[in-house]
Amino acid sequence: MNASSRSTIDVDKDLNDSPTGPHISVAAIVQVTNSVGIVAERPMYFNVLGVHSGTDVVGATAPRQSYYFSEADETQSGSANYHTFLTMLNPSASATAHVTITYYTGSCGGTGQAACPTESFSLLPLTRQTASPDDAGVGLRQKLAIGVASDQNIVAERPMYFTDNVPNSGLTTGAASEVGATQPGLNWLFAEGYTGGGFQEYYELANFGPADAHVNINLEYTNGAVHTFPVTVPAHSHIAFDVNAHFSSGATNSVSAQITSTDNPIVADRLMYFHFGGAHISGGTDVVGTPAATNVYTFAEGYTGGAFSEFLTLQNPTGNSEAVAVTLFTQGSQSFVFQEQIVVAAHTRSTININSLLNPMGSGSVSMAVQALSGTIVAERPIYFIFQPAGISNASQGGTNVIGYTGVVPCSSFAKHLHLSSGAC
Repeated sequence: MNASSRSTIDVDKDLNDSPTGPHISVAAIVQVTNSVGIVAERPMYFNVLGVHSGTDVVGATAPRQSYYFSEADETQSGSANYHTFLTMLNPSASATAHVTITYYTGSCGGTGQAACPTESFSLLPLTRQTASPDDAGVGLRQKLAIGVASDQNIVAERPMYFTDNVPNSGLTTGAASEVGATQPGLNWLFAEGYTGGGFQEYYELANFGPADAHVNINLEYTNGAVHTFPVTVPAHSHIAFDVNAHFSSGATNSVSAQITSTDNPIVADRLMYFHFGGAHISGGTDVVGTPAATNVYTFAEGYTGGAFSEFLTLQNPTGNSEAVAVTLFTQGSQSFVFQEQIVVAAHTRSTININSLLNPMGSGSVSMAVQALSGTIVAERPIYFIFQPAGISNASQGGTNVIGYTGVVPCSSFAKHLHLSSGAC
């Protein structure tokens, strides 16, 4: 890769496969061979389990022994049809990883309650495996949280596919994937959020510890208003906070959040269902929050051509206005670098329409670097799309969302659907 550039790798082509060919469950290790760091994301488009959609995640830069997911759903009742999977990669070239998955149902693990259901796996070196709450011997078809513990460093990812009749969004199909949080924390921030027409937003909070967590959900709006809502997350349990239902005077539909526990650590996700734009694009996104604001974010993926709509959402959780520089790196024979600057007022959020910035000069593939010039911010990149991959019978539609990567190191790992290289992190 040249300096200040982006590239796209067609994994199906590398594996000599196609959407109409055999399904190959694989993982990937992306490793730089010199000291220059990169950022790697993995977008996917598919037709699976009746869902025509897509997902995207930023790779993990190092494997860990613990992962936590505050959002998982295997409900299959009435209009709700969810399928959650846990994909696990062992990047070690020599050590077998012994993994235990714990499913937190909300009615287990406490005083007088049964132990939470568990499932165990042995991951051989340089292999991946897939688990589900509906596996034989577990058989859970409900909403839950998941904890993963391993005696070796691994990568764990949670893809979820769904069809559901959702308040404010109606009958919605989509999918979302994320690499889990590596530890619970007292602070979680989210730049993105929307409660307008066709959108339904939740914060999914999970407490994996033995004592209740007392949490403040601070909602920050585009007009500078800040509304705080206290909630309690019971021990060994999880709750869903309906952002739409807490819309109050002075609020705007665009909203960021800072979620803070005053005592015991939690994990927080933001789950959104939607029908976006005039085409009523059906989909959903789910992202684990970032534990702290920082000054630099980078995004490898991005596209503004065809029926793709890309945005950058910025949250300023500080008490001072922050100047932010957004640098775009395009791909192709006419590639160029372009920069835009914006000021984000204290305790507010702002949205940049990347299509509007880029398309007058040429639409297509684009990466981004986002830098706060004097303080700290949070940056997310939602994309909404209708896309017809070659060989897939129906167009994929939906959305993806990631919080930008906050550092640059030479290695990224994925536990889901990419080629596994021979190197290891």
